[in-house]
Amino acid sequence: MSDESPWRVTQVDVAEDGSIVVNAAHAAFPTSCPRCGSARRPSRHGALAANYRDAPFVGRQVTISVDVQRFRCPDCKQAFLQALPGMDGKRRMTSRCASYILEQVLARSSMGDVARIVGIDEKGARNVFEDRGLIFSVGDPPSSDRFVCECCLGIHPKSDHRLATAKHFGKWRAGDLQREANVCKDCLAFASDPWRAGVARRA
Repeated sequence: MSDESPWRVTQVDVAEDGSIVVNAAHAAFPTSCPRCGSARRPSRHGALAANYRDAPFVGRQVTISVDVQRFRCPDCKQAFLQALPGMDGKRRMTSRCASYILEQVLARSSMGDVARIVGIDEKGARNVFEDRGLIFSVGDPPSSDRFVCECCLGIHPKSDHRLATAKHFGKWRAGDLQREANVCKDCLAFASDPWRAGVARRA
C-alpha cells in the first residue's frame, strides 16, 4: 500500500496450515452521515470484527482481518458501518479476490478448484458471478497454449511458462517436490529471492 493509502497493515501472521492472516485498519473516517446527509461529524459507536478473503498469495490463502468502526449520526441517530474501499460490496472478500475468481474461472479453471484455492465454498464463488449478472457454464479444460502454475494454481499462457528447480520450489511449497515444476514467471521470481522466500515461510 502506498504512503497515501488510508489502509495500514498492523500485523501479518502465517497460520499452521500455511494461510496468511493480515490484520489491517482503515484510518479514513466519515465526515457526514450517509443515511440523512447531515454534515455534522458522526461519533464512534463501537467496532465490528470482520474477516475478508483476499486473492491467494503464492499459493497461500489470504484473510484480511479488520475492526470495522461503527458510527452514529448526531442528527438522525442511526448507526452505520465505516466504508471500506477495496472490499466487494456484497461479499466478505476484497474486490481483488472477486476479480481473481472471475478471471480464473473465465480462463477455464474449475469453479470448485478456484473456490478451494481462495478458501470459500463453491456457492460463494458462484455468487460472485451472480452478483454481476453473469451466467457460468462449464467449459473445456485448459488448452495446449495454457498451463496451471503449481504455486499460485492460476492458469497462465505458455509464454509465462518456466521450469523451476526443486531448490527454488522447495523454499515455499510443502509436500513432495518434483525435480522441475511448472510455475509462472512471477512465482519463480518470488521463489528465487531468498529474502522474500524466507518471509513467506516464517511461522
